[in-house]
Amino acid sequence: MLIVIDQPKSLRVLRTYQDATGSVKRERLGVVSKSTFDVPDEIASTLADDEARDLAETIEVYRRAGQMRKQVATLTFPETVREVLEYVENGASESEKKVVITSLLEAMRVIRKLEREEHGSLMA
Repeated sequence: MLIVIDQPKSLRVLRTYQDATGSVKRERLGVVSKSTFDVPDEIASTLADDEARDLAETIEVYRRAGQMRKQVATLTFPETVREVLEYVENGASESEKKVVITSLLEAMRVIRKLEREEHGSLMA
């Protein structure tokens, strides 16, 4: 049976099995990068068909979760901005204000650049 362990930048893939004494052991197969979710040959070459299917299904769960996190962040962005502005107005330190202002300015720079590339003009 495969076990997939979530790590910050990768998924660690292990196989469990029983040794001659009946103890459950873990065999490290490798890691799958979360940046691509591509299964390295070092893992793929060792998998039985059912294990490959299970791993593909598990990877798809992580891929969907990442997409959903981005969607949630996008849909709650207006609320987040409002909360950040309330915090800035009510006691943020100068360093915190600088971080917020820098982030907002960078976001606007990127949005304007994308708008120019897509439409040849700035947003109204």
